[in-house]
Amino acid sequence: MNNLESRIYAQMSQQLANDMFTGSGGNSGTFSLEGTTIDWTKDSSAVTMNITDPTGNQTQIVVPLASFIF
Repeated sequence: MNNLESRIYAQMSQQLANDMFTGSGGNSGTFSLEGTTIDWTKDSSAVTMNITDPTGNQTQIVVPLASFIF
């Protein structure tokens, strides 16, 4: 059961990263997992994630898109 759960989370994570960091993905999204809500938006220069935990604490992470160009 733990292996199945890990594989499901890995697949979800891969799909989310593809949406956030590829040109074919959307420009925003929201999802909740175990009481934590993550809202994200993408513009031409960065992906911004706003993370709200179950107690209401918020964290913002900004990832510049240029840092992923090789």
